[in-house]
Amino acid sequence: MSRVDAASEPLTALNAPEARVAVLEARLKEAVAEISDLRARDALKTQFLANISHDLRTPLTAVITHAEILRDGILGDLTPRQLESVRGIISGGRQLLNQVGEILTYAAERPTSSHSSRRDSRSRKCSSRSASSMNRCSRRSD
Repeated sequence: MSRVDAASEPLTALNAPEARVAVLEARLKEAVAEISDLRARDALKTQFLANISHDLRTPLTAVITHAEILRDGILGDLTPRQLESVRGIISGGRQLLNQVGEILTYAAERPTSSHSSRRDSRSRKCSSRSASSMNRCSRRSD
């Protein structure tokens, strides 16, 4: 072993924990940034669902209501053929309204599903492990 190798060996031993801490800190920063990004995306999704709810349900409800007015004869009598068509509009409109409601309900409930909870739990465990590893490495270097 040369003198240069012997001199660099202790430095490498001292730098190993510091390098590991630096790597763990970088991973922690990436995880925090990813969590922040996911939260921002979730807020955008929530806003999108609120807009969709309003933009689809409101006019669809108006169409159904006007068709019911026609069906009930408030604006005058309809022929049997017209009445059948209006009933089809009401039935199709209600079906579509229910489907929109189901989609919005599914999308709103999905973040609380076990899959999402497991992912959040894994993120927390990963962050916790990273912090624990950083603490152990910093204690070793002291």
